[in-house]
Amino acid sequence: MREDTLPHKFLTQVSKLGSRVALREKWFGVWQEITWDEYCRHVRHFCLGLMELGLERGGHVSILADNEPKWLYADIATQSAGAVAVGVYPTNPSKEAKYVIAHSESTFVVCGDQEQVDKVLEVKDELPLLKKIIVMDMKGLRHYADPLIMSFEDVEEIGRKVDEEDPQKFQRTTDLLKAEDVAIMVYTSGTTGPPKGAMIRHEHILRMASAMVKVIPQDENDEIVSYLPLCHVAERMLSVGLPLYTGATVNFAESVDTVTFAMREILPTFFFAVPRIWEKMMAGIITKMKDASRLKKLTFRVCMAIGDRMAEARVSEGDIPVFLRIQYALAHLLLFRHLKKEAGLLRARLAMCAADPIDPKVLKVHRALGVEVLEGW
Repeated sequence: MREDTLPHKFLTQVSKLGSRVALREKWFGVWQEITWDEYCRHVRHFCLGLMELGLERGGHVSILADNEPKWLYADIATQSAGAVAVGVYPTNPSKEAKYVIAHSESTFVVCGDQEQVDKVLEVKDELPLLKKIIVMDMKGLRHYADPLIMSFEDVEEIGRKVDEEDPQKFQRTTDLLKAEDVAIMVYTSGTTGPPKGAMIRHEHILRMASAMVKVIPQDENDEIVSYLPLCHVAERMLSVGLPLYTGATVNFAESVDTVTFAMREILPTFFFAVPRIWEKMMAGIITKMKDASRLKKLTFRVCMAIGDRMAEARVSEGDIPVFLRIQYALAHLLLFRHLKKEAGLLRARLAMCAADPIDPKVLKVHRALGVEVLEGW
């Protein structure tokens, strides 16, 4: 089986891991599991539905939504059709969202909810190429009569019927894909002028994923929490590119505000965050210790001193002394294990930080706990 494009890599994982969990989504407080087979069915039907509605090879589909499984369905389905997926920041106001949609010449926009739909409707007269606004969550839109609007499920239903009539169409479509085809467009923040769209090919993403796996070893037993904007290339790689390459499970919290709770329940094996998230975690630990008893404060100081020595020993070339190993094991049992569990980092083998420089003091605290935070540049 070919593995030179993202959809082909995706299909390889489907054939290998079919009934295993690919995605989880927190819905009304309960984790809903989505297998690789179900993931593929959604991608297949949404792809065929888009094509039936007029998506052409080389076309563009903008995705304006928060992180959730349908974001990934739309992303991979678009690429499977030979088109280009364009992420739009869900926090963008209408004018900025319009710029990306218009500049990328998107003919379809996939919106998360009513709020995002309203942004597009506000500027639809300035988007002459727009064919449909496809909505993931139709709540609050029943009274909207605009013919551009249709639900995500309706597109999938169109695709399901096409699939029934021509079961080989999806394969014929993906067979046309080439490694040098553009897979996604990622826009810059626009701080020095109008946002610029970077066109990234399938081969580039897979090459990055291959290189990252050498630094961040992953397999189908790993768990990832997705919460940073998927339109950013870093989150796109970590929540889409790497899992398609390794088979890791991606978990979506109900919202950005509930990420901490999601982490405590999922206990991810790999976690990526911007500096302010790591700083917030450290601040939480310090605050908790301020309100602790004298005995707990003393335990914290002693254990952290042991953790600091262990962190230094790990980066040195010599062997770690047996006595230090014993001390650290006790510190882990008494304190570190509980702090890491509270932060959702108990199973974290690797962690990353990027976007801005991080305070060395923050890195020092987490390394003492046994969480190695790699800095990305």
